Amino acid sequence: YTSFRSRFELAVYTRDSLLGLSSMDDVRLNQIKVSRPQPGDSFYALYTDTSSATAERTLRTGNVQIERFLFEENVGQTNIEAKAFTWQSYLFDEHIVGLLGVRNDDTSSFARATEAEVGFDSRLDLGQWNPDFTRLSNTPSLEESGDTTTWSLVGRYPEKLLGELPWGMDLQVHYAESENFNPIGLRSNALGQAVGQPTGSTEEFGFQASFAENKFTVKVNWFETLLNDITAGPTVNIGSVAYGYITSYRDAELLEIDFPLQLVTVDGDPANFPIQDYDTFYDVMLNNVPQAFQDLTNPRREDSDGDGLWDQIDWDNIPNLRSFADRVAEGFEVEMIASPTPSWRILANISQQETVQQNTAVAMSAVVEEFNANLQASRAGEMISSPNQTVQIRQINDLWLPGNLQGNGLAPIRGARALDNVVSNEQREWRFTAVSTYQIREGTLKGFGIGGAARWEDEAATGYVFKLDPESGTPIPDVNRPFYDDGLFSGDMWVSYERMLFDNKVDWKIQMNVRNLIGDDDDIPVKTNPDGQVAVIRIPNPRVISISNSFKF
Repeated sequence: YTSFRSRFELAVYTRDSLLGLSSMDDVRLNQIKVSRPQPGDSFYALYTDTSSATAERTLRTGNVQIERFLFEENVGQTNIEAKAFTWQSYLFDEHIVGLLGVRNDDTSSFARATEAEVGFDSRLDLGQWNPDFTRLSNTPSLEESGDTTTWSLVGRYPEKLLGELPWGMDLQVHYAESENFNPIGLRSNALGQAVGQPTGSTEEFGFQASFAENKFTVKVNWFETLLNDITAGPTVNIGSVAYGYITSYRDAELLEIDFPLQLVTVDGDPANFPIQDYDTFYDVMLNNVPQAFQDLTNPRREDSDGDGLWDQIDWDNIPNLRSFADRVAEGFEVEMIASPTPSWRILANISQQETVQQNTAVAMSAVVEEFNANLQASRAGEMISSPNQTVQIRQINDLWLPGNLQGNGLAPIRGARALDNVVSNEQREWRFTAVSTYQIREGTLKGFGIGGAARWEDEAATGYVFKLDPESGTPIPDVNRPFYDDGLFSGDMWVSYERMLFDNKVDWKIQMNVRNLIGDDDDIPVKTNPDGQVAVIRIPNPRVISISNSFKF
């Protein structure tokens, strides 16, 4: 009997030990052939009887039965009303082409109601979620209206006014500004403040020149894009950390584990440690939480199993807690289209882009840094991270400073902030694409066509060497020492045949395509550990051969 706060986890080995393998190419995985646990199944396990105030509350071993239950349920609603207007104009004999677009979005978002609104607890006597609690708040958590404007101008060379250009040439220039408003619903920062919808703006300009009566065309475009309040960066919930440890230590107290055992990891003499009993730990850990966060989350002691003793800290979750950032992207693109002959068509594109992220997790960082400062000043972080004494003995700081598997910790925030105002190495700066097709229009091979395409993308960072933050000693990425992949390259080819059938009434075409005929066939690194070992790979796209038939009539 565990008040429904214990979850059953299943681990399955997919092969024998990997020790001794020389490369990832030697890894072979076996099919998972186990049945998933079902409600009512019995397992031999550790458990604790907390069924009443007089229960022994000590660790036991025996057969326990697992049951499926509702742990938590959420609900939300976003209402969007949009209105748009567009106008296009052709002025001065179509030498000036204008476009104007205006849009208005009204957004209202509703989150799940709080206990204060509902009037009763979110959990039943045994700790299960109460489905009747799941309801929308009557008060919108976010109401926002956004207006966006987009406009562009294209100016064409006025041949009638200035005379014809040489070499069958034509010229036009363009300029455009556009705004974006993305009504994605409620998002909250670490202080529970509703954050406005992501917005963006783009400015672009360039020119297009064609030659030999449009046989050759070159288009050049420069752009700058600004994105504000996008969802980015780690989400660190200090409530899960601080309130979770209070609950864990309360479990240990109810198990009658002597408090001195919680001090085996502290620095110095445990007898001189400032925290000497469970009640003091609860007060200290709660006071480590910034007051604004406490006021927002309303932590409270709850008796989840109805035995007359409080056994956990319940609190109001922040709806859709997120981190936010701004981004600035700049670059240019050159596109060429050529038709040297009626049968031959060439397309090529090259682009360059750099992106800088700014203002990452500002509110989240402020809350995390204040909590960490309090945690270190109170020395609570030196205490044992597993107060029930059932797992590896280490300090709370050993999990908090580098971050645990859920990403709750100091290092994820500082690592993300360290990448602010630095050109993103994870983005491939240069890209190139070329396509060419040739259609035979006369002779013995009339109707046959052949073509190919090539794609190349620049190298991208897959990880960083880490350095220690001089203040906290937490590992953060060294932006000057990235690990790069080798870039990407691939190429395709196709062959086709086309002819008219049934007295020229049906146009028949058959084509064979070979996707990824050439290119890299090595595993593509996705993530590299700080020691340079590749941690995650992506299998390259396979070679695919396909044949298609089409009939047009």
